[in-house]
Amino acid sequence: MRRSFCILILISVFFSLLSCSREAPVIYDYYWQINIIKDAETNKIYEKLTVFINTDDSDGFDDIDKVYLIHDKEELYWEVNPQTWYKANIQGTFWIGSNGFQMPNNSDIPEGEYRIVVEDIGGEYDEDSFFLKRPDIKKNKVSFPTPKITGKNLTIKGDSPVYSLWVYDKKWNYIQTPFEVKKEGFDFQRVLARKRDLESGFYFYLYIFDASIQRGIIGGPYYFSNE
Repeated sequence: MRRSFCILILISVFFSLLSCSREAPVIYDYYWQINIIKDAETNKIYEKLTVFINTDDSDGFDDIDKVYLIHDKEELYWEVNPQTWYKANIQGTFWIGSNGFQMPNNSDIPEGEYRIVVEDIGGEYDEDSFFLKRPDIKKNKVSFPTPKITGKNLTIKGDSPVYSLWVYDKKWNYIQTPFEVKKEGFDFQRVLARKRDLESGFYFYLYIFDASIQRGIIGGPYYFSNE
């Protein structure tokens, strides 16, 4: 009888531990891209790496705590968290990541293997990796979009017929959903109609993906004033 009672206690403890166990997050897919940026204020050209992860956690998406990007050979390490990552729900799947992985001295993003690590609050994690290979690109030969503003009308000098317009308010909050801009003309009233607070002015970038070099091309920040 005593032995049976002890066995029952052990079984109860075992199932109690199972109920308290935590599941690790899972990386289902990922996407990376290098963007070449021409800073309109300093005229400097530099790179940023974009990395986004399709991930989830059976304990709930909010259990995911950090994302690390690691280049072991170069001893490089970046960290993003819910306060700094961008989160998107695309057809019911969660993607988190950042457009801002950048070298401290604005040098080129190094080649080699990068590890992506997603960690939850309990310290459980999943990881994947990708290999970044650099094509031979001369940045001074890249064609960056150049805007011309007349009143509320925007025209763009550049090689592409269509660009993406990324808008930020004066506090650098991103206005979600980019605008599609044809180079021959775009009415900024469409932006002003999106959010009344933008009437006092806003910043914007112009973006296009150049398939010939497999890089995003970005120009900005530019400023629009409605005054």
